[in-house]
Amino acid sequence: MLQKHQQWKKTQEALRALRPLISEPARAQYFDESLDANELEIALHALCDLMLRDGAPPIDGAALAQIDSLHHLMGINDSCVNKLRLNATRAKGHDV
Repeated sequence: MLQKHQQWKKTQEALRALRPLISEPARAQYFDESLDANELEIALHALCDLMLRDGAPPIDGAALAQIDSLHHLMGINDSCVNKLRLNATRAKGHDV
């Protein structure tokens, strides 16, 4: 039980570390509320949705690695990380 709580706490802290990527106050509030309600998967999806919006700046490699790690840790298998990686690659001028 303690191990599960420690893993949950580590996941929550990793998500909070990504909070600075959210510049829109309303979306930041939704992200914070999701974390406060222990809805970690919703918070991660909210972050990914925001980062995948048209006009959103590409994220750096460290943030992408953290988002990828969170997906694996939480057992989420979706296309978010691949889409973020593609956006970052295109932004660098390496169209794939």
